[in-house]
Parts: sequence; C-alpha cells; structure tokens
Amino acid sequence: MLLRRITEHVKAQNWFAVFLDFAIVVIGILIAFQITTWNENRVQREHLGQQLASLRVEFEENLPRFDDYKKNLQSQLDDINDIRAVLAVEPTAADPGAVDAIDAKLMNVFRIAVFAPEQKAMEDLTSNGGLRRLSSKEIRDALSEWEQALAGLKRLEGDALNHRNTAFASYIFGNLSFGAIGENYGLIDSDFAASKFRNDLMLMAQDRVLDNHLVMRYGVNSAVLAYLDELEHITEKLVLILK
Repeated sequence: MLLRRITEHVKAQNWFAVFLDFAIVVIGILIAFQITTWNENRVQREHLGQQLASLRVEFEENLPRFDDYKKNLQSQLDDINDIRAVLAVEPTAADPGAVDAIDAKLMNVFRIAVFAPEQKAMEDLTSNGGLRRLSSKEIRDALSEWEQALAGLKRLEGDALNHRNTAFASYIFGNLSFGAIGENYGLIDSDFAASKFRNDLMLMAQDRVLDNHLVMRYGVNSAVLAYLDELEHITEKLVLILK
C-alpha cells in the first residue's frame, strides 16, 4: 500500500509527499532496529545477571573447601616438623613405636592433595564473553585476581607433584622401606601383610638428603598455603560484591 502511494506521488510529482513517505519508511526501519537492539541488550543483561548469580552461589559453595584443604596442608607441615624434631635429637635406640609413628607421618607427607574448586559458572561466564559485558570494574578486577591466584596455586601444586614423583619417591624407594611407610596408606586393607623391611631412626637421623626433601616439601606447602589464603580472601570478596 505504501509502495503504491509512493508511486502515485511520483507520478503526480508531489515531491514533498514522496519525501514524507520515504521518511516514514526510514523512521519505521530505525524504530524497528532500535527495538530489536534494545530487546537483544535486555536479553543479554538478564543472561549476565543469571550468570553472576550462579557465580556467587558457586563461590559460596567453594568456601568450605578451603578449610578442608588447609587442614590437610597444615597436617603435613606439622608432621614434617615432628619428623625433623625427632631426628634432630639423633635417637640411639630402635623404638618400634617411634619408628611406626615416623612411618605414618612420612606417608602423610608423601601424599599430594590438590585444591579443586567448582568452576562451571566461572567457565560459562568467561567462555561466552560475559567478562566483556561486565560494567563493574571492581568485579572484573576481582575475577582477574581470582584467576591469577588460582593459577599460582596450581603451579605450586604441580611443583609439589613433580618433586614427589621425580625426586622424593626415588629417594624413598632407594633408601627407605616404602613397604613400612605404605602400611599407613588409608586404603591398605588390614589383611595386608606387613613388610619385613623396617626403617631405622638412627640411620634416618644421619641422612642429610632426607632432611633436604622434608625442607623442600615444607617450603612448597607453605607457599601453597599462602596462595590458598589469598584465593580464599578474594573468593569472600567476590561473594560480597556479587550480591
């Protein structure tokens, strides 16, 4: 209908009416485009709001994991201190109870735990360009700090795992009875036969390499704990600012 009217106005050489008809068409297109853009922006804002709400829930649910992991790290630090304290006095007699206690602590130190926070909401936000749509610089900066702290923590966990697998394990298998130590592994069945090879506290007390490995484990665990504290602080901060 509009096209027919424009044609009639052209034939009648009513240029003002032609101009008015074209203006109506252009304005209609612009309004339709603006409505579409506004609707798309509204949908994106709603989706971003849902993503941030999910992210806050995820961070809240991750908080209890910090305490569990800290307890694990601290127990290893305490056991390293206990082992070095016992060996520092240079024991002169083979006390089976003391040896068994050291073996249990060595098994705990030998373990490598990893911090595994839930990251599905975080991955959804970053993979769909949500970070670019965030208008809050405070939230963007905090999320960036969180990712950096987690990356540092994972790097140190990798260092700990590499040291255990390539150096500490090799030392223990070559110089100590891992059979006696492994009897303290949580998944070992009570029917598991005890190793005939036992560790000697007097020999361990004179072993500089063992002390070096223990100090290395202590240093890495302490650094992991520091990164964990930072990550927990940032997580708590994000829970607050995402409200």
